[in-house]
Amino acid sequence: MSLHSASDRPPPAHCRTPSEPSQRSPRALRRAGPPRRDPPDFLTWSPLSHTWGEPHRPSADEPEPPPRGEDTHKETFVNRKELVTAVAENADLEQKTVDAVLRSLQTTLEAAVAKGDKVSVPGFFALSVGKRAAREGRNPATGETIQIAAANTVKFTAGSSLKDAANK
Repeated sequence: MSLHSASDRPPPAHCRTPSEPSQRSPRALRRAGPPRRDPPDFLTWSPLSHTWGEPHRPSADEPEPPPRGEDTHKETFVNRKELVTAVAENADLEQKTVDAVLRSLQTTLEAAVAKGDKVSVPGFFALSVGKRAAREGRNPATGETIQIAAANTVKFTAGSSLKDAANK
C-alpha cells in the first residue's frame, strides 16, 4: 500500500465537474440541451417559424412600417378637455363657456333619456331609449343557467353628416 496524500489523488468520477460538453453524461446532456450559440449579426429571429433567417428589407417604393409597439390603427380618442378646446377654437369662444354648454347638453340629454323621450338633431345624431327583454344566460365560470333582468338601453344613431365624415 502506498502512502498518497489526498491532494495527489484525483476525485472520484461522480464528483468531477466536466469542463466540456462531450465529457458530460448523456443524462446531463439531455437536461442541459445543446450548447447555446449566438446567431450571426445578419440574421433575425422569426417567432412564426421559430427559426433564424434573413431580415426583410423593404424596397424603395414600399411604405415604411409603423414603429414597433405602436398601434397600427389611426384611432384617436378625444377626452372632454380636448373637445372643449377644439370647439372653443372653432367657435371663437372661451373654454369656460363651451364647457358650460357641453355640461348643459349632457344634463338635458340625460333628462330626456330618463323620461324615455327621443332626441333628434337632423344630420347630426338621434338618441332614443330601447328595451331589452329579460332573458336566460349562463354563468361562464360554472355553466349554471341564470336569469338576466330586463333593462333599458340608450341607442345612438349617427346622422348623415357624421356618416359622411366617417367615410371621407
